[in-house]
Amino acid sequence: MDKKEDTFNIDREIDLRGIPFAKVASMSIDGLEGVKKGNYMLVYVDDYSYIAEVAKAVMTRRAAVDSVLRKGGNVWAVMVKNDVPVAQ
Repeated sequence: MDKKEDTFNIDREIDLRGIPFAKVASMSIDGLEGVKKGNYMLVYVDDYSYIAEVAKAVMTRRAAVDSVLRKGGNVWAVMVKNDVPVAQ
């Protein structure tokens, strides 16, 4: 077994379950405030289409969706990594 650690520095969690689609992008961007470079923000959504909207929104702030975990039912946890290097 390799010695790779499965730990993540999660600076913020935001819950977008039940939030109107029109507010998802702005709330995702606002949520990145205070998240250190290289650390994560967890975003909880209850609509699969919100995942793409979160991804598009955070890309404008040099962040990216690292992974998506299904928590059960219609709930997903979206892991957003802050300050991802942009290809030149």
